[in-house]
Amino acid sequence: MAAILLLIAALPAFSQTVESLNKKYQRLDANHYQLRSGAILTVKFAENGQICEMTIEPKTVFDVRSVPDESRELPRDLMTVAEAEKLIDELVPNLQRGREMNKGFSFESGCNEVTLIEYENVVIQRVFHHCQKQFGEVVSITIQWKEAKCDAVIKRMLENKKRDR
Repeated sequence: MAAILLLIAALPAFSQTVESLNKKYQRLDANHYQLRSGAILTVKFAENGQICEMTIEPKTVFDVRSVPDESRELPRDLMTVAEAEKLIDELVPNLQRGREMNKGFSFESGCNEVTLIEYENVVIQRVFHHCQKQFGEVVSITIQWKEAKCDAVIKRMLENKKRDR
């Protein structure tokens, strides 16, 4: 009985697996999936093969990244907040996230806003563009598992924050 309880307690820390993503979504290549909403999911893997980071973007934003920097413009069609939250709940439900630990920070500049919320098991970053709300306002969402060894900016920010305390 104790072993079962231990296993149940550990479940929320597990990230999505490639197998579970393959069952739910169309795999485009080794690191990309087409989500039901038309958004693109990009996954990064830790050395042990576990998914350590997911980035969700509207297909229009994903496609713009292939354009040279000097001619890049933010597309009009972004995700609505409701669509974005539904995808977050689908990919990393509350049980996997754990309890909210820290609202992190919110930074605004002109039309743009970046928010970071830390949970027990993950950190979720949302990037918004508020000037064209009629076309949606979510540019991207990045979900990073805290225990996975993914070399990303969010993980370094958390480590620096803990060191500064």
